[in-house]
Amino acid sequence: MRRAVLGGVGLALGVLAILVVPRCWNHYEWRHYKSALHDRAVELDRWRGWLETASCARRYDRVRTDADAPGCLGALAPLESDPGLPPAARAALHDWLAIGRAPDRQRVLDRVRKDLVPAARAAIRRTQADHATPRDYVWWRVDLGFALEDVLDRGYDAQRRGGDVAAAIAAPLAALRSEIDTANAAGAPVRELPAIPALARARPAEAWTALLAIDDNGEWDELERDNAVFGEMPSEPSGCDVE
Repeated sequence: MRRAVLGGVGLALGVLAILVVPRCWNHYEWRHYKSALHDRAVELDRWRGWLETASCARRYDRVRTDADAPGCLGALAPLESDPGLPPAARAALHDWLAIGRAPDRQRVLDRVRKDLVPAARAAIRRTQADHATPRDYVWWRVDLGFALEDVLDRGYDAQRRGGDVAAAIAAPLAALRSEIDTANAAGAPVRELPAIPALARARPAEAWTALLAIDDNGEWDELERDNAVFGEMPSEPSGCDVE
């Protein structure tokens, strides 16, 4: 009798395990998946902030009042919690996010260009390095973005100094167009921004206007939300009945 009772208890426990363990495992898998989604969202928000930093700084170069300020600072806010941001870059970012209350806007922007922009570019380069062997389309898109940044930076610097914009951008523009051809020959799905050939054809007096017609940060368009930048996500668990 005792053996029968123990056998019945063992059978009941076995059935319970069959029913409960998958449910508990599903619960664990679901929590792991949700955590991975959250971590990826944080990564992509910071990635977008890095990609926008230099572009946003250039836009601020062209405004003089808060009323004309571009609406790009919101994308940079997630960088405040970036543990890899150097202290000087973090301080520059903090002042930039509060630029509407800053008594000296130019001093803030000078610190942004000196401390924050190089830190953001270094973070982008570290991510690009993860795609270097072999060079995939993410690597090429990032590299072309930096080539475009070089064109824009030199053009803005020349305009700020009252120099010759066309002469300043001639070499980096040729390098950008050459790299686009190289990327396509390597099989990377990249495109030339429509405004770049127009910039290459522009007369010296038209170079600044043609430069402003380029989609600033255009080579990185849509890359800020590309999951492939940080690798594959885990698959959503199937049959989960617990969230």
